[in-house]
Amino acid sequence: MSKKLHLLLPLVFAAAVFSNGAEPALQWSFEDNPLLGAWEGKTGKAESGPRPPRYPEFKQANQAGAFTGHEGWIVVKDHERGGTTNIRFGPGDIFAFEAWVKFRSIAKGNIAYLFGKGRSPKHGEKLGENNQNYSIRFKGTGQGGKLGFLFTSHDPDTDKIEWHRWWSKAVVPASGWHHVALQYTFGETRSLRAYIDGRPAPGVWDLGGDTDL
Repeated sequence: MSKKLHLLLPLVFAAAVFSNGAEPALQWSFEDNPLLGAWEGKTGKAESGPRPPRYPEFKQANQAGAFTGHEGWIVVKDHERGGTTNIRFGPGDIFAFEAWVKFRSIAKGNIAYLFGKGRSPKHGEKLGENNQNYSIRFKGTGQGGKLGFLFTSHDPDTDKIEWHRWWSKAVVPASGWHHVALQYTFGETRSLRAYIDGRPAPGVWDLGGDTDL
């Protein structure tokens, strides 16, 4: 099965998640009203997104959403908790996304979330800090941010839960708008493909390793 998450947001950000030509499972555009999901914490603001002539594929008045630190975020419920879309991924599911991002600032060693399944501070349930199916993040390097993918696996034979973390070797530059994309098939090793500004972005698994779970 394939699902598509589509975000349109810059940190400031604009984003999307897809796979294999499927319709987006989720898509955000800060020109939409109402916005998909609900704000928690401090509501973000719409700011100028990538625009022509430098980014000719966008409209002249294109907008993106600005997020500051951990002050505010958008929460989308999955279908088992009253939402309209199944945003859970398991073995055989293809997770894919794309986004336009622009860092206001990201200090060396700091982690900035683009999006994640779980870990909402106000989830209303005692799910714990390890409640995270997957996330897309950036890690500050001093010159920008490495693109990262984090998820948990479950071994049905041992019932073991394990974290798996991947970081790109290349860095998303600290200035200007940049396009990032990633696709991964859960349960299939060597399936991760990532791109920064259209160029393949190989990386390394520094926690848990690649897995067929």
